Amino acid sequence: MSLRISGRITFIALMAGAAACGVACSSEFENCDANRSCPGDDKGDSGSGGDAGEGNDPSGGSSGKGGTSQGGNDGGGDAGTGAGGDAGEGDAGQGNAGEGGEGGEGGSGEDANAVHGIVKSTMGFPLANWKVVLDGVETLTDEDGKFTVSGAGAEYDLLIAPTDHHLRLYQGLTTREPVVVMTLKSDDPGYVAKSATVSGTVSNALVGSTGIEVWQNNLGPSTYAPDFITALLPNVASDVNFTQPVSWSSPDDPLPIELFVANTDGATWRTGSATLNVTDGADFTNLGIPVADRPTRIVTVSVDSDDALTPSALFSCVSSICSYKLDSIFPAEAPLPTGLPASQRVAVRVLGQTEAGLYGACAVVPDDQDAIGLSLQAPPVVHGPESGAPVDEDTVFSWDPYPEGVHFLKVTGSTAFLLEVITAETSFSVSMIEGVELIPALQHSWFMTGIGPSSSVDDHVAPLPFLEQVGGSMHAALTSTRTFTP
Repeated sequence: MSLRISGRITFIALMAGAAACGVACSSEFENCDANRSCPGDDKGDSGSGGDAGEGNDPSGGSSGKGGTSQGGNDGGGDAGTGAGGDAGEGDAGQGNAGEGGEGGEGGSGEDANAVHGIVKSTMGFPLANWKVVLDGVETLTDEDGKFTVSGAGAEYDLLIAPTDHHLRLYQGLTTREPVVVMTLKSDDPGYVAKSATVSGTVSNALVGSTGIEVWQNNLGPSTYAPDFITALLPNVASDVNFTQPVSWSSPDDPLPIELFVANTDGATWRTGSATLNVTDGADFTNLGIPVADRPTRIVTVSVDSDDALTPSALFSCVSSICSYKLDSIFPAEAPLPTGLPASQRVAVRVLGQTEAGLYGACAVVPDDQDAIGLSLQAPPVVHGPESGAPVDEDTVFSWDPYPEGVHFLKVTGSTAFLLEVITAETSFSVSMIEGVELIPALQHSWFMTGIGPSSSVDDHVAPLPFLEQVGGSMHAALTSTRTFTP
């Protein structure tokens, strides 16, 4: 997504993984339906026989009816039994026999090893009819994006495969309730391209950098790619005109959005926002978004790393809108605003680079915190394949372990092929996924990202976003990209 601003535009490239500091799309896994709860184990009471007839009444008492029992978890209840009434004392009176009670219902037989998962988009809507493969057992998500696979092992592999050329594999999961958040590609089931354009003016801006983000339902960015540009305003302007494309693929039309604006000159912050409903294909013009001063504090940022890692840039961020300065001397000071909603994360980031790739760390900084420490790790050491090497489905991608984290392997072939593998292992080949083939004669690329702190792949399929799952601070490092042609 782009932002067109009168004046000079400066682009800031942010590393994958560290960008998670700015984005918080909270969601919660929906537990199993109420009708999956099991009835209790109580059995029905037996019916009693009817009372005996009295005097000369030739009829016996009415028969008692057996009790009805409902089965518990593991089986049917006992049948109720009623005793017949005693004979009347009159002429040949006799009670009728009590009827037997109904048998109990069988138990639900709930599988304690079943995996109940959900697949949804980055905007939070369910992804229906997506193929899921769990340890060789294939199923489809239902209309709510949910799936169930019985009999899973204590540790299992989970493949999400909407198409043969869009796949994500989690190796070594243990959770029984994985929540998978996926970015849609144009040929995925359920994808419908929608777009609108919003334009207007940000007023009362500081002379400095301004960014605009589009948020859907105040939960998170409404597009799948980074949807902001940080721009340097002209030195004489306090108003800035913008044109903001909005793209989405969801059942929602119109789509309720919030445009969030953060503006800083490197020392002071101003923010503002506007809400509206956008409709596919429409243009929304003359929107005015004034920004106002936010109270600002100074946060001291320190880093913990070995001597080979010297970060060169410090970012002060509100969501994904950042002010930055080149700084290789730490501790360093970062100006941050206060009093913003939790969804608009206030964070710091540091970035650096070696010949092996990029590295960085970020942390959310609460209003009452005036110092933050970040831990840095070097990019994973990869062993192959090198750029230009012959590659096929049996080629082994390998790397050294990433300390205190897991590995994120990404293999792409332009826009036609995307394979992601989240694993604690240190090697992988495409042939490990049955039926998947690289696209011949198309240039592919691959790189490896280490993400931490993380002790388990489960951290990446939790109901909470990863940054919240690990307590608000993370580090990430990615290798240089290598290319090959199958």
